[in-house]
Parts: sequence; structure tokens; C-alpha cells
Amino acid sequence: MMEPPAESEARAAITNAAETRSSTLRGLMQQHYESLHEIARRIHAGEAAGKAPSPTSLVHEAFVRLVDQPRISARGITFFRACFAQECRRILVDVARRRRSKKRGGDAIATIATTGLVAGHAEIDVLHLNDAIESLTRHNPRLGHVADMRLFGGMTVEECADALDLGKRTVVKDWSFAQQYLQKELR
Repeated sequence: MMEPPAESEARAAITNAAETRSSTLRGLMQQHYESLHEIARRIHAGEAAGKAPSPTSLVHEAFVRLVDQPRISARGITFFRACFAQECRRILVDVARRRRSKKRGGDAIATIATTGLVAGHAEIDVLHLNDAIESLTRHNPRLGHVADMRLFGGMTVEECADALDLGKRTVVKDWSFAQQYLQKELR
């Protein structure tokens, strides 16, 4: 049985839109692969050797998780990097949870280097940091996004401001509040 012309045209339009989004994301990925890989290398450096996904695996897994999300392709590279940072955190949390499960011994701790972004902490347990960011996000979603972008995306204040469509001074204040909150939560 043949599809009615209107349904066929609608399906073709949806397919074309998905291909365009996917193509745009692939373009962003190709154009900025090295900077994304550098973010993944920095994240990977804080992990125990052989226990975390390689930087290349982290970049590719994050891309696979992001490729079908239409909101990302329309906003450009800064927003893509912000989403990339959030996906990297989710991937690392998934890996850390699997490693910490009883079935696998239950005592593996995954850490991430904070490069001094959270005072008093050179490295932080990924699961504790995730819990702290989730708690912060429940209280103030924007502060949670800033923390994600700064800690996992290695993004500057200017890049965060661009991704969130905020002023630089607002992001500086948000980041200061986020750091204070995370320090309290991580004690």
C-alpha cells in the first residue's frame, strides 16, 4: 500500500531536517575536534590509568549521545561545547558507577582533576562532584550549568556567557556562588 503524498512529503522533510542537523553537528565536530579532544584529555588526566575511557572514546561517545538532539546544532560551537561537557560528566559518572558496583569489587574511586577551580580540591571523586552539581542544579539550574561548563568543559567565563546568553559579570557571580556551594557540598 502506498503512502499518501502528504505523509511521504512530511517524512522526507523530517528526514532532510535530521540529516541537516546531523551534518551540522558532524561539521562542528570535525572543525573543533582538537579542542574537544583537549577537553577530554584534561578530564582523562584526572582519572586512574586504564580505568576511564580514553580521550578519543570520550569524545566519540559524547558525540554519539549528542548527534540526534536538534537543539544543539542550531546554537553553534559554544553551546555544543557546553552540551559536550555535560555529556562527558554523564559518561564519567556512568563509568564510575559501573566500577564502584558490588559486582565489580565496589571500591574503585574515579577522580577528576579540578585544576584549582574548586578551592582545596586538586582532584575530586567524580560521583561526589556529580552529586554536588546535581544538588546545585536542583537549587539553581543556571549555576549547575556554569559549574558543568567550567569543571568538565574547561570553558572560560566568556564562553559560558556566550553559551548561556548571559553577561560576563553575571557568569563571574554565578561561578563564585557555584564554587562556594560545591566547596560546602564536597566537605
